[in-house]
Amino acid sequence: MKTRGDTENLLIEVKVKDSSGKLCACAERQSSPGRIIFSVPVKDPQPWFPENPVLYRVDVALKKDEDIFDCRSERIGFLKLSTKDKHFLINDQPYYMMGTGDFAVNPETGCPDTSRQRWLKKLSVLRKYGYNYVRCQSYVPTPEYLDAADEVGLLVQSEIGMMGAWGGHSQYHQYQWPQPHTPKRKLLRMQWNATVIRDVNHVSANLYCMSNEHYQPPLYPETAWRCYNETKTIKPSCFVIWTDGGVEKIKGTPLDFYCAEAPVDKKVSMPVIQHEFRWWTSFPDTGKMDRFNGAVRPYALEIAEENAKKAKLANFLPELIVNSQKLQFIEAKSKMEQVRRDNPTLAGICHFTAMDIGFSPQGIIDEFYEKKLVPAEQWKQTIGETVVMIDTRFDDRIHTTGSRFEKNIFVSDFSHPPFNKPVIKWSVSIGSTTKEGRSSYKHIPFCTVKAGKISLTLPCISKPEKMNVKITLEEGNRYVENNWNYWLFPEISEIREPLVIYSKPKRTWLKTLSQQIIKPHLLEKISPQIIVSEILDRRLAGYIGEGRKLLLVVPEGFTRPFFPKLGLTEGRYFFTCPANYPTYEDGNTGTIVISHPMLGDFPHDNFCDLQFYRMIAEYPPIDLYPFGTLKQEPVIRSFSTCFRMYSLGYLAEFSYKKGHIIITSMNLTQNLPEAGYLLSQIIQYLGNTYLPPENSIDEDIIDWLIEESITGPDVFGSLKV
Repeated sequence: MKTRGDTENLLIEVKVKDSSGKLCACAERQSSPGRIIFSVPVKDPQPWFPENPVLYRVDVALKKDEDIFDCRSERIGFLKLSTKDKHFLINDQPYYMMGTGDFAVNPETGCPDTSRQRWLKKLSVLRKYGYNYVRCQSYVPTPEYLDAADEVGLLVQSEIGMMGAWGGHSQYHQYQWPQPHTPKRKLLRMQWNATVIRDVNHVSANLYCMSNEHYQPPLYPETAWRCYNETKTIKPSCFVIWTDGGVEKIKGTPLDFYCAEAPVDKKVSMPVIQHEFRWWTSFPDTGKMDRFNGAVRPYALEIAEENAKKAKLANFLPELIVNSQKLQFIEAKSKMEQVRRDNPTLAGICHFTAMDIGFSPQGIIDEFYEKKLVPAEQWKQTIGETVVMIDTRFDDRIHTTGSRFEKNIFVSDFSHPPFNKPVIKWSVSIGSTTKEGRSSYKHIPFCTVKAGKISLTLPCISKPEKMNVKITLEEGNRYVENNWNYWLFPEISEIREPLVIYSKPKRTWLKTLSQQIIKPHLLEKISPQIIVSEILDRRLAGYIGEGRKLLLVVPEGFTRPFFPKLGLTEGRYFFTCPANYPTYEDGNTGTIVISHPMLGDFPHDNFCDLQFYRMIAEYPPIDLYPFGTLKQEPVIRSFSTCFRMYSLGYLAEFSYKKGHIIITSMNLTQNLPEAGYLLSQIIQYLGNTYLPPENSIDEDIIDWLIEESITGPDVFGSLKV
């Protein structure tokens, strides 16, 4: 502590009290001008843990007799951070660091929020959802934020920018800016140390970072080490890293743990926390417009609603928002579990982010820290201290009748205390029937271990069924559970309706069909009623217009493809676009599947869940714009980003003169049970339908489809100059 003025005849009194107000320790000594250091031993203090954040109150008074000249009170906690092998230790106990990013989004104030009560409420929600630390991305939180974090049990990583703040790219400076060069050097150092000193008594403020995603060796390595050492001098209990993300190939830099990509864990000896994982978004919830009654306008919601109205899609928003959040959760759950399962000694994951961020609604909760779709208990099945997992992927959710279902089970146990000799119980529910089993294994806490397997023969069925797999880890009255959805399909889906393939397929899944292929000049002679084709020409269009039926795989010119964005290299057309990064017009935000006889008994919950994954993951949707205003909804509609709101879809039907045309861009290959079954339902619908669809295709669209159907070398030969 520091005193100023004439204090030589005054006494300094220090009292330490526990949360109940009981006096735990006290000390006093004669004051003197300047800095005074003395210790007050506390006998057997209770340590601060995330699940039990014990705080003490320290009262300091400058007094003479009974007169108090000045006083101050602070809350403190007793905390020891350390590492051992691959573990991140809190008071010598291994913890799985489950963090979230925070981008200083404060819709109530529009600036750093100084309301302790509001932060106490918000950060309590983070703890309820299973998080134990927050990375304040490229900023430092307010003392009021840290007060709340102290109380609820959250560690906080402050990023002060000593090696360059998050300045953004420009023609004048790099991503990390300003650098600690001559004009800014003293200022950055003063700012850093002043912040550490300001927050020195906050037990939550024990993680410090100098930059974000440096990826290159620091230009000022001695400065980085000086910053590291000075921080440790001010606050010996804290951890310091010089950058978060991109550090894995850079040696000899100051850090107490790694924030990097998970595979780095196998290459280094220190604990590794998975960096920024991984920006899964949902459509902005325009239904929450009225919640924004503070300093910040709901810009993202207003733009989303405005663009939806322009595209005449506003009536779909309530259903789209729910379906988009379902899709976001499916991806987040699967990938969070996958990275923990596949990296058994990983020390933690920093989820980016738990909260929505304006135009990037990437949270499991919204900007006000309120529930979106998934309740806390369900989310903790994925990110909790102890998690049960299964070796599943997005492309293995379909199984066939009578086949073997075999899945390995994994357990990551970081509970305090950990489980001792738990039992694994599993169940597989299909319709009204359930099969159960048990699995025994050698339990090892504080890492991910294989914990047996599920093995059974799936029942024989005549139509597809949704299948739920549930696993429970039990010991006494303690238990942890998790569950996943699969779909069971008949092995062979016969197409009973007579149909032919028009012209030999060259570019689509039609090559997997075994039906008769007819050459164009034989069309009238054979006179089929149902045709599938990947091209449309004058002969076929005229034939369909006389009252026949066509399933057309739309040509490339009627789809809207886009490149993968921000690491989403698989499933770009199925999942939502990550972080709503540029390019803004590209990306998927969700689907709506209507109840329609074309789907028959194909299972769905009004959106494309993982039973559709292999049929659309790498296949772009149809751009419905050329077809004009639709009187009848597409059977499967998809939606682009809120910045453009293009009218898109995967399955729609139209009348053309007396004929009936269904268009699709889905992968309905017969090599996939789900695709074969859906195709059989579509063809059966065509064979049994006699009323023309409400939507109609005019000659201009037919001309366009014919023009776009020309592929390969014929393209250039067809051009007219």
